[in-house]
Amino acid sequence: MVGLALRFGACSSGGYADRPYDIHCDLDDQAIYCSELICKAFERSTGEKLGKLQKIGELKWQAHAPVIREIEGGRLPLERVMITPRSVTEASQLTKVFEQ
Repeated sequence: MVGLALRFGACSSGGYADRPYDIHCDLDDQAIYCSELICKAFERSTGEKLGKLQKIGELKWQAHAPVIREIEGGRLPLERVMITPRSVTEASQLTKVFEQ
């Protein structure tokens, strides 16, 4: 497990440290957001996918519609595929090590 953590840590900062935050949550490499960074670093380190990709329209987005529209210039990109923090935390490859 320690070896994996070291490889993961080295990889996560390797190619993405200079990228801006991706407020649009696109899965391209122009900018990057929190869950995307974790998933890409994990996949580079292990060769395995982490978490489940979901379309925004599959999530509970309705309460956030005004903010999404503001960020996206009036549109709701419900077909956009993303990885959510929840999906990462529910990934079968991870083990909970602390709980309050």
